[in-house]
Amino acid sequence: MVVPHSYLVALLMTILTMTCWGSWAIAYRVHTMNKAANDPATKAGGAGHKARIKKGILLSVVGGVVWEIGTLSSFVAASAPRELQVGPAISYALGQGSTMVGAFWGIVIWKEFAGGSPLVNRMIVLMFALFLIGLAVVSIAPLYVR
Repeated sequence: MVVPHSYLVALLMTILTMTCWGSWAIAYRVHTMNKAANDPATKAGGAGHKARIKKGILLSVVGGVVWEIGTLSSFVAASAPRELQVGPAISYALGQGSTMVGAFWGIVIWKEFAGGSPLVNRMIVLMFALFLIGLAVVSIAPLYVR
C-alpha cells in the first residue's frame, strides 16, 4: 500500500479516486435508469424519471464520499506511530470489511436483490455470516501463532 507523506497528498488522492469512482457509478446508474425508462416492459418512464436519475446520482456521490472517508482513514492509520499500529491480520480484516459495506449498500440502498426468491435471501444471509466469520478468524489468527 502506498502511504502518502502529507495530508494534502492524501486529500488529493482521495478527491481523485472519489471523482473516478463517482463518475463510473453515476454513468452506470444513468445508463441503467435510461435503459429502464425506454423499455416498455418496465413502464419506468414518466414525470418521475428525472427525479429518479437525480436520486441515483446523489446516492452514487454519497457512496463515493463514504468510500473516500474510509480511504483517508486508512491513510491516517497507516501513518500512525509504529507502536500504535495494528498488525497486518487486523489491518487486512478491516480493509476487507469494506466488501461487507459494499454488499450491504447494494442490498439495502440499491435493492439489488429485491423480489428475490427465499433461497436467494437465505444465501445472502449465509454470505454475510460466512464472510464475517472469515474476517473474525483472520483477525484472531495472530493470537495462535507459536
